[in-house]
Amino acid sequence: MVRLIRLTSNSNEGIFDNTFKQDIILKEKSKIALKSLSVEVDTSVIEINSSNDNINFQLADTGPTPKGIQNVQLTHGTYDAINSNLLFHDMNVTMNAALDTSSTGENRDIGVEVKNSINSGSTKFECEFKIVKLDEYFNDMVFNKGPVPVLTGGTGVNHNFKGPAAINPPQGDCFFYNKINMCKGGGVFRIRRKIISAETGTHAIIGFMNSNPDELPNNTKLDINNIVFGIVVGGSSLAAPAPPSIYKFIENGVISAAGAGVLCETNDIIEIGISEGDLISRVWKVGGMTEVNTKQYNFNNLFPVVIIEKIDTDITFEYLRYTPNPFIKNQLDIVPLRDDLEVGATPPRQGGSNNPTNHFLEFESDELSNFLGFKYNRIPQVGFRSTSKFIATANRIFKPNNLSDAFILEMLNIGLDSYDGELQSRASYLAVIPKEDKDSIIIYDTPYPIYININNFQPLTLRNIRCRLLNNDLSPVKMLGLGTIVVLLE
Repeated sequence: MVRLIRLTSNSNEGIFDNTFKQDIILKEKSKIALKSLSVEVDTSVIEINSSNDNINFQLADTGPTPKGIQNVQLTHGTYDAINSNLLFHDMNVTMNAALDTSSTGENRDIGVEVKNSINSGSTKFECEFKIVKLDEYFNDMVFNKGPVPVLTGGTGVNHNFKGPAAINPPQGDCFFYNKINMCKGGGVFRIRRKIISAETGTHAIIGFMNSNPDELPNNTKLDINNIVFGIVVGGSSLAAPAPPSIYKFIENGVISAAGAGVLCETNDIIEIGISEGDLISRVWKVGGMTEVNTKQYNFNNLFPVVIIEKIDTDITFEYLRYTPNPFIKNQLDIVPLRDDLEVGATPPRQGGSNNPTNHFLEFESDELSNFLGFKYNRIPQVGFRSTSKFIATANRIFKPNNLSDAFILEMLNIGLDSYDGELQSRASYLAVIPKEDKDSIIIYDTPYPIYININNFQPLTLRNIRCRLLNNDLSPVKMLGLGTIVVLLE
């Protein structure tokens, strides 16, 4: 006698677990066969195109400064389990490029970095907006890596930094740096010049390296060819017949003879940083700000370094302010500094980071939000989340399936006479289903079911039948909606 049994499941992991009110009695040496199967699987392949390439987000309340709602557009492409990290990288680049550190006043973009990644603990996708305090970070700086150590003085968050007292150090011999890479969104490295002289030539170089200077051997000269972007600081040179000294810029070790026409003067606030996806160097004066140079930012790790080439009576720096990587410099206290000397007359202050503001994250279409594991395309679904630390966490784990050309139905509580060559052992497989999931729907029906022996040498009573659907690499199928399996018992 053949009996038909219908199994159903809405498990995201492709597990069918059905309990029956009546006993299902199997006589000794019974057989079982798969008759049909109908499931929808999440193939986790997405094409980013004009219908789903927009993301809206907000990390500060609406207004001219800060900007309020931001809209970004992702790069078009196709992503799956193998290259999903490229999608996350593109989201990181695009969303961080929306942050602007040039807006004056209370600027909440300063010190913010957006990170899209899979949480290693929960295995869920997360979009995290993290902020780091604009501060000095004296204890994270190194002053004695080069042959000539940098001298420091002062206390608190207002130290001063200078070269030796007697002899000008050779280029690259006297330098200091922060060993934590810069925040990749609203990143800022800012320092004020306290002392200036009319001594000709380069006084200092303030720039970025794309490798950590901390990895250099001790007592090693810093080669300026390692400076990928920066600003060159000169003397006052205002006494005739010397021409006025202006700020120059440096890229990949090459110092440009041309500048932006900005005079080198005492109390200038010199800044290098990241703004709207570009590297940017600025000079802030009482009268305003001038950009010295810009260059496209490649979203790589950057480490700020200051090279001093003159003695302390020619140049001394003070009031250093920096935003390191907030995912390395994890902080509880992010109340911004409120020292007027920190910002001089015009550079923007960091916004009130500990004060909660309205946040949200919204995907243009539920296609992308579903791919990432969100139940809805807006987080929160309505309104805003008032917080100073915003994390949008997906509702389900991110485990995309590879496209499969076959599926395996494995019985979990019924032992079968089946074997797996890859495992080189017995496996309770009911069927190998030769179907592709490229259209996400698997419908399988066989007119000639193949019966498999059940390993029961005496009658067996069942109230529960458990099985699961696997990809051909034995990973669980990520199933959507209600799945149906029909099996035959003989």
